[in-house]
Amino acid sequence: MLFFAIKGGWISEKLLVYREWLRSKTWSYLKQKRKESAILRKTTDQDIVKLFTGRIEHQDVASPFLNQYVNPVLALIWGMMKFLIRW
Repeated sequence: MLFFAIKGGWISEKLLVYREWLRSKTWSYLKQKRKESAILRKTTDQDIVKLFTGRIEHQDVASPFLNQYVNPVLALIWGMMKFLIRW
């Protein structure tokens, strides 16, 4: 992303985001919001994970490389991750 930020001329904005992420106030805010969200939550992680896939789909441009090489690797990784999530 830094390469694209430099190329696109928005590196200063990107660095400001990184600086904001390093502030303890940001982490405190996120922690509080996660607690609030957990109270409202109605769906379990297991139910959400059932909807995930180990493929990159619906691309604007079809890619044989993506279909033949990337998606099988992602499917394998996702299969292992699902096994770990269940435990």
